[in-house]
Amino acid sequence: MKNAPIKGYGKVALRAVDIYLSQKIKDPGKAWDQSIILEGKAHKGCAKGAFLTLCAKGYIKYISKGEYDKALREVKDHTLFAIKNIKLDITDFTNHKKVWDDLNLIVSHQGEIDIIYALYKNDLLVKL
Repeated sequence: MKNAPIKGYGKVALRAVDIYLSQKIKDPGKAWDQSIILEGKAHKGCAKGAFLTLCAKGYIKYISKGEYDKALREVKDHTLFAIKNIKLDITDFTNHKKVWDDLNLIVSHQGEIDIIYALYKNDLLVKL
């Protein structure tokens, strides 16, 4: 696997996990919202939905499964499809859009791959 810089909503996801773990905010959605402000990123529903879907399904270490996601079903489905079908250990993440396109999804990449990659590179994904 080629290393790629962690960028965009990947940084937001990492900061949200840090905020959650610091016990300052014990709600992943609120931790995400605080992280968005601190990282100076635009509020993007699909990226937040992807993060909350991973939290809700137990894919993120240290965050218990729960009812965190209010994402549209389409966002949930695409995020879960991506996490189950990307070969994390061998994927070339230098072009996140290409990784998304290779999944043959008909929607555009909205930060989901940035989030999955950042969590993976920081050993925060649970292997289910």
